[in-house]
Amino acid sequence: MLLSLRNIKKDYTLSKTISVPALKGVNLQIAKGEFVAVIGPSGSGKSTLLNILGCLDNCSSGSYLFEDEEISKCKESYLSDFRRNKVGFIFQSFNLIPTLNVYENVELPLWHSSISHEEKKNRIHDLLEQLEILELKNRFPKQLSGGQQQRVAIARALVRKPLLVLADEPTASLDSKTSQIMLKLLQKEAKLHDTTFIIASHDTELLAKIENKIHLKDGNINQGGN
Repeated sequence: MLLSLRNIKKDYTLSKTISVPALKGVNLQIAKGEFVAVIGPSGSGKSTLLNILGCLDNCSSGSYLFEDEEISKCKESYLSDFRRNKVGFIFQSFNLIPTLNVYENVELPLWHSSISHEEKKNRIHDLLEQLEILELKNRFPKQLSGGQQQRVAIARALVRKPLLVLADEPTASLDSKTSQIMLKLLQKEAKLHDTTFIIASHDTELLAKIENKIHLKDGNINQGGN
């Protein structure tokens, strides 16, 4: 089992007397290589769940095990290494570095790795080619459309071959053709490298092609339910 959540709760404090529950005791297990969609209405807790899985946010209570290691209470220095080495993120807002070109943005997760220069170059080239943006490698984010920026963000998330990839509305800026290219690439990565993908989305065409779904409503989760 890659990850396990046990009675995870998350409350957001608005004032000294007011707090809002985002997750209400989530229990979840996901294995290596699984390809999972998280679905639910706006405000159901999808982004909060992804943030906790990626250790971008802390849970209020409960236990998060990753490869049988309890990480929900680890220090930030450990969590920083965890995010860098084991998790890839695909954000709806892209989060590209404006002063870096396409190639450099994708290369960013590899800057402090021990991978050879040739291997880095090959990985980046292959991903940019598969996402049909190789000819854009010297452009900067401001010179790209929203869909092109999203493809760069997808390449950046995959380049380190992480164990877990978390994607928040990854097709929001993509046309239907590019969405299909993206989905096939992610599914290929899952099979080739035993990568686990967890995707939060409202895209009905995308969701129709993902069999395993986690239904989230009002902070409660029911894997495979309604």
